[in-house]
Amino acid sequence: ISHHENLLHIDSNNMVFNDHGQVTAIVPNDPIHSRNKHLAPQRFPGVFYEILNEQKIIQNVEYSLPVPKESSAEFTIESPPKSSQTVDSEDTKIVWDVALILGDRPGDFVAFAPYPEVVTFCIGFARDDSYAQELLKDGLCHAVLVGSQPDLESVNDLLALFINALQQGQQEASDESTPKANMLDAFYSKWRSVSSIRENYHCFDTLQQITKTLALKSSKMIVVSDFDHTLTTFCSQQCHDILGSNSAYSDQFHSTFRDFMTEYGPSTVYGEFHTLCHDLVLRQSGLTLEMFHQHLDANTPKLRPGLNSFITKLIEFEIPLLISSAGFSNIIVKTLTSFNIDVHSYNHLLHIDANHLEFDSYGRLSAIVPLEPIHSKSKHLAAKRMPHLFFSKKSNDRDGAMQPSKNGFTSEVYSALEKNDCDERNNSKKSRMNGFDSDTDVSNSGKMKVRFDVALLLGDRPGDFTVLDLHPEVLTIKIGFARDDSAAQELLIDGLCHAVLVGSQPDLEPVNDLLALLIEALQQGQQQQRTKPPFIMND
Repeated sequence: ISHHENLLHIDSNNMVFNDHGQVTAIVPNDPIHSRNKHLAPQRFPGVFYEILNEQKIIQNVEYSLPVPKESSAEFTIESPPKSSQTVDSEDTKIVWDVALILGDRPGDFVAFAPYPEVVTFCIGFARDDSYAQELLKDGLCHAVLVGSQPDLESVNDLLALFINALQQGQQEASDESTPKANMLDAFYSKWRSVSSIRENYHCFDTLQQITKTLALKSSKMIVVSDFDHTLTTFCSQQCHDILGSNSAYSDQFHSTFRDFMTEYGPSTVYGEFHTLCHDLVLRQSGLTLEMFHQHLDANTPKLRPGLNSFITKLIEFEIPLLISSAGFSNIIVKTLTSFNIDVHSYNHLLHIDANHLEFDSYGRLSAIVPLEPIHSKSKHLAAKRMPHLFFSKKSNDRDGAMQPSKNGFTSEVYSALEKNDCDERNNSKKSRMNGFDSDTDVSNSGKMKVRFDVALLLGDRPGDFTVLDLHPEVLTIKIGFARDDSAAQELLIDGLCHAVLVGSQPDLEPVNDLLALLIEALQQGQQQQRTKPPFIMND
């Protein structure tokens, strides 16, 4: 016992003897008995808890006399403190995940009763079947050894099973932790050497948590990105600028639109700006499909260098990309296509949540949908507009997404620029104007679960990072883009972004490196899921 006092602990009453061998006290003053064994964690916080803040552990251990060493043994009885000792649960966490509990009375199995997160297996001892039934009643014990003198052989066999499982878990953790740590350290060393990167204090901790999540289980990941000045360069026109500056418009409309932009501007009241802007273009611009294409061909936004490689990687590893934009899907699709990004062949992976220009059978602008425009302050509603991307039914397998509605917004957006089938567009118009089909409304969230564990978010404005705000169970790493350090600080304030790429024209190379890290961790988790054998309880 003296050689293993860090492993063998005794929580019981104790007799205190004086120098003459006489009993002078029995401690603690509040005796330990079968009905208060659940207070063992209070008497022995060092055994049960990991102390997160030792200053808040209040100890009041007083005995009538100090406890001397027993004269007949070479060890000191571990004397329990009084029950007046308290533990602040906010500053501690229970050390154990699993407990094997042995006893012969109901009170013997209550030590972990206040901690339901600890998985317990309770083995009882009984003289006869009658008393065994008392211990088995109401699930108090999982099993009982019956007889006047049963040995511990069966318990030893059970312990061997648990130790086998424990060693398997420790070996897997050891095998996985080293490569993952090296992988993250190598990435972070390169990441911090990039002069254009600014980061907040918990960037590395977040990356560590996310790579661990991806590497230790078969996880799902999504990338969510803004379009204007995120996937495009800062020198490019934004979608609404392109829409309002068409050279084929009349001088009167150009003057009216300039006055409107001066008075409102997209950075004022977001919803009001977009509604009034869309109404102005619809009523006064005279925009046609031909005018739109001609102007966009001459004023295509410039994509950031490295975007092709970024999207190619996402497609290769079947990671969905959601472009969540306050701009227009027509402009986004045509811009990506012009840079040889095949959005049509991979529309199961490439999704767009944006406003959309509708043209009638004569090629005239007839509507801008949805009626409640998508803007920076409403991006958190993306999951409501696109439930088939974000949710799966709880009763289904995690890989099984909800099917998009027959006339869903995103299922039509890719073909709208190239098809002139007026009937098809008019039939789908209602559902797209509402943003989502009532058949896939997710108001009853209790029947749904988010399909993703991890998300990489990219943007240049605060609203760009709110897409998953309603789903805090998804771990997110948020990377911003800023023209200068002043704008970068705005994105880093209050932990809005974990890191920001600063400069008038930063490319996506650091983001590609980050994606490579996440994919490596993702593959590690998927490989582990495929090769991990189930733990089998052999005969």
